[in-house]
Amino acid sequence: MHPVGWAAGAGIAIFYCVFSASLQFLFYYRKAASAASWKTQSGSGRSRLGGAAAVPWLPALDALRFAADARAKRQPWHWLLSSVNLALASAAAALTVDAIATGRSRVYLDWPADWSTARCVGTAAGHALFIICLHQLQEYWWHRLMHLPWFYKTFHKLHHAYKSPEPFDDMYINPLEAVGYYIILYSPPFTIRMHWTAFAVYMAVMGTAGVLDHSGIRLCIPGLYTTVDHDRHHQLFNVNYAFPFPWLDWLHGTAWTEPKEIPGENRIVVAAPSRGRFRRGGLRGQSPARRRSTASQSRRAAVGPAGSVSSGR
Repeated sequence: MHPVGWAAGAGIAIFYCVFSASLQFLFYYRKAASAASWKTQSGSGRSRLGGAAAVPWLPALDALRFAADARAKRQPWHWLLSSVNLALASAAAALTVDAIATGRSRVYLDWPADWSTARCVGTAAGHALFIICLHQLQEYWWHRLMHLPWFYKTFHKLHHAYKSPEPFDDMYINPLEAVGYYIILYSPPFTIRMHWTAFAVYMAVMGTAGVLDHSGIRLCIPGLYTTVDHDRHHQLFNVNYAFPFPWLDWLHGTAWTEPKEIPGENRIVVAAPSRGRFRRGGLRGQSPARRRSTASQSRRAAVGPAGSVSSGR
């Protein structure tokens, strides 16, 4: 293994743990009293706000006595699955970067000597944008596959145990499903000709968004990205499949649009093109109890001051 491969594997693990723990401390502990102003689902009953969030929590250390308070707020085997999946992510990063460093990928390390700085920057940005869009397409349909009844019951249901995810919840996933996603995530260096800086930008975007989307913290880049999108997916199950940007949900009609109040009227209009998906495919294969639960969550997300809900297109 090339030394830079080892460094990449360790870097992924350190970044994930430090970033997640920082979000937990800065928001769930220091800003617990003002959760309504930043939390995506401020009424969540499982939240680790306040004292529980002050407990240092890393997946592999959850079995220790000092983490008992944190463990009480999570699924029983969260610590084990999160540790396994973090190890898989680190191993995938290490092997990919090793392949790049040893010339066994399509990534090149040096720019042509006669290229200007502007051309180098423009090329790297174009390649990064292209592989981000490619990832969007692959991940969207992979995610839709995971929501087909057999795949959901066998693999993806585990990840949806958390209806209002918080820091460290994103790694609670079936390891076989995680392997499939990591194949998608780390495939560009082996299929697309690019400079290593383009791959670095791509990984920075995907890694940061992956943690933020499961943080329960409301963050937004207007018109481009919001953490509420994926949080709504966990809450309502069968909307907002795209990650991290909403483009393919807009294109496929699976985006959830936030309810809007009608001026002068005591009602809310749900402008949600994906509501039809609840009837056609989203609920198919679920038990009657699950159908009632999902429909109830949808109504609660869109109920108006007088309890009136309308559907708008």
